[in-house]
Amino acid sequence: SAATFSRVEYPHDGAAVDVDYNPNKPFCLATAGDDGYVKFWDARAGKARSPLKVLAVAPRHLLTAVRYNRFHDQLLATAATDRAVHLWRVSSISSAPLLEADARPDDDDDDDD
Repeated sequence: SAATFSRVEYPHDGAAVDVDYNPNKPFCLATAGDDGYVKFWDARAGKARSPLKVLAVAPRHLLTAVRYNRFHDQLLATAATDRAVHLWRVSSISSAPLLEADARPDDDDDDDD
């Protein structure tokens, strides 16, 4: 059966300036607003009444873009009028388990202490 999508009404206090779909969960989307927030939504019918998560990205600046990483949907990039680009890790709504940035193979056998 085909999924039914709903409309997200008034996602931001002001204009929603960009939207991107999660590449691994096509019913989940992120919106960027000129209110400085990124909001995450479940667009399936009846579930888009309130955001799944809200990031206060640039409350004193206008957001201009939001993009999911196409390979790791935990990673999200934002751009704003303060000329900054930020990379966010949003693992709580990702399709994959938490990736640890500092995880590396165990090398305690090399210690000479």
